[in-house]
Amino acid sequence: MSTVPSIELPVEIWRKILELTLPDQGAAISLVNQMFFEIAIARRYKSVSWGFMRRDNARGLHALKSPLVSRYIQELCIHITPSNLFAPPPKPTLRGRIFAKNTTPILPEVAKNEAQEFLEGFTDPVDLSGRFPSLRLLAISATSGPWELRHYHPFQMIFKAPIRQATQSVAATVRILVLTIPLELYRDGVSACDLNFPLLEDLHMEFHVAYLTTDYEGIFTTSVVPFVNRHSQSLTKLSFGTTQPRDDCPQRVYTFEALMGGLSHIQGLLSFTFYWFILPTMEPSLHKLSQFIHAHSATLSKLTLSLFHSFPVGPRSHFVRNMKLSFREISRFYTPSTLFSHRPFTEALQSCRMLKKLDCTLLGQDSFRLNDATPFLLWFPTLKSAQTLTTLHLRYNRFNQADIIKLVSSADLSSLRDLSIRCWSLNVTLFDIFADRLGSLQELRVSISGISTRASPSEVSVPQEQLGPDSPFLLDLQGSSYPGWMSLTALYLPLEDEEALKARRYMACCWGSWEEECWLSESQFPETFPKLQTFGAKIN
Repeated sequence: MSTVPSIELPVEIWRKILELTLPDQGAAISLVNQMFFEIAIARRYKSVSWGFMRRDNARGLHALKSPLVSRYIQELCIHITPSNLFAPPPKPTLRGRIFAKNTTPILPEVAKNEAQEFLEGFTDPVDLSGRFPSLRLLAISATSGPWELRHYHPFQMIFKAPIRQATQSVAATVRILVLTIPLELYRDGVSACDLNFPLLEDLHMEFHVAYLTTDYEGIFTTSVVPFVNRHSQSLTKLSFGTTQPRDDCPQRVYTFEALMGGLSHIQGLLSFTFYWFILPTMEPSLHKLSQFIHAHSATLSKLTLSLFHSFPVGPRSHFVRNMKLSFREISRFYTPSTLFSHRPFTEALQSCRMLKKLDCTLLGQDSFRLNDATPFLLWFPTLKSAQTLTTLHLRYNRFNQADIIKLVSSADLSSLRDLSIRCWSLNVTLFDIFADRLGSLQELRVSISGISTRASPSEVSVPQEQLGPDSPFLLDLQGSSYPGWMSLTALYLPLEDEEALKARRYMACCWGSWEEECWLSESQFPETFPKLQTFGAKIN
């Protein structure tokens, strides 16, 4: 530590000084005085990620093992890979393979790794309460691929008690809990689903199963629902989701009737996120989802609703240059016409009068562009909260520009501050409508797949590099001016070009990285948007 006398200043001023420095300068600056040291350590180790037997564990393990550092940790993310916790079995000899007999299987030997080294530093039971007094966020994820299944039962037998004890010891300070673990961990008591987190405000749960034969509905009823209901008095944010099905397997798409139907009323719920893959048999589940949203319509201010029926399938290797990204449909039962006839849209969302932020991801990526967007365009203006929305995100579904114009023209969005939308092709006519109808908009993000001109909207082109001065789209943009649109300060126009993406993937494999390209620069249209401060137009 430096011997220079410490300057007596309020801690807020030291924090402000430290904000002006680069993160990698923290080690040198921490030697200035004791106050700087504490603030620099707290910034460096505010969030720590650690996974059993990961390569990047040096920093995380140092933070966990050192009490002088761990007391500053506010966010701890742990990833569990069961197969890495055990030493590989010895290879049998040729004689052993020939004369092998059926014997009782022996539990694999626990590997001497960071997990064991860390846990051996504590007495039994494991108590971390004094080690992490500032912990606010706890995130636990676990791998459950085919390679992990043969290690699940020994993992449960050996590590169940330490994991439960460690979680229970830090539960008193945790306010945000993120669980991305197999449902079997809830059933077998490895997770802390029977514990109480008295200060829990934000709960994120993502579900999947390790075994296809697992009774997931029974686990929802006996473990997950009681855990959520136990914290109904303190929760303000709730998120449920499911992982993407592998191998196009419908058995990995779960009904959620038991999950949503068993939840009690959460009095102070402000934010609800729900993302799920849907099947034709899920009409009762959608009904329960509708009842839950309707019951909390008086308090909900943010709703993220994602109901997919397809998921992206891309090349497994970056070297495969000619394979296009495709989408596997789990079910074609739901279309825009059938989906918007269900109660979440006809009843539940209609009752949410306090919504400020709405994020919708529905069906497939091109369901509204290739089919008919009319059901969505007829439904959206009927929302009671449309005129009070400040944030609207429609970043997944691609729309035709004409449909976007109809959407903005048919609803009163005078309070909107932040809009994210996905458009198939863009021309400046869209800006004309936005400037006229969305006078309070501050941030606009339009993801596009091509551009066109005002005179020929059907002639779509895809820029491969920055537009030249003779580009018809650029000339249209330079010829437009929106002096009354004083609120717009941030504009993003990312271009989704599949061919360019494949080429950059190939370059990344060959050279390790690539330079980000932009198809448009702010300096090319300096007079169009008078108050624009931030602009981006990358080729994604």
